[in-house]
Amino acid sequence: MHQLFQWIFYGEVHFNKTASNKMYNLDYEQSIGFHKTFSVIGVIDFEHPNAMGVVEYYSLRREWIYQKEQYESKVINRAIPFVNLNITKELFVKVIGLLQEQDSIDEQFSKALDLVCDCVSIVYGTKHKAYQAVMLLLEDACNDVYQYIDLWLYGDWDRVLSDETHEWHLDTVEDLYDFIIEMQPEWTAARKEKEQCNG
Repeated sequence: MHQLFQWIFYGEVHFNKTASNKMYNLDYEQSIGFHKTFSVIGVIDFEHPNAMGVVEYYSLRREWIYQKEQYESKVINRAIPFVNLNITKELFVKVIGLLQEQDSIDEQFSKALDLVCDCVSIVYGTKHKAYQAVMLLLEDACNDVYQYIDLWLYGDWDRVLSDETHEWHLDTVEDLYDFIIEMQPEWTAARKEKEQCNG
């Protein structure tokens, strides 16, 4: 943990002489092909009350992208964005969990209505105002300009995203939050551009 902290802040590690100085899993490195890329990511979250007494949340994140070569993997990109995200992982997980619980309740209620109503199947609670309000707040707090939170909750997909160098497996809410943190530099820029266009 101390080495991870040191790496995120200073980009350096100082293990003992018997340990590797690599900040990645050596077995994983051996399992991939030559010239393939992989990322090492570390995140530290902070809380701090501002002058008004309102708690603000920050996240310090370091990422190194490696490319596997014949003798050793080399760093091909280094990034350390400092992200101000207005919701903690714990709160994010709790809110998403409550939305999922409400969806389950709505589904049970719809099935109960189907049993007593001789009519077309009823779907209760779909996209109601309370849901819309919560999603607006989440999207604003997370700079989710592309509505990935809504997609994760209700999209019919395998929850795997990829580009030329990355593959993200968003199996859990925690995975989704980490993905949101990773996307902040891109999403923040997209949000500012959108706001300027709507000007």
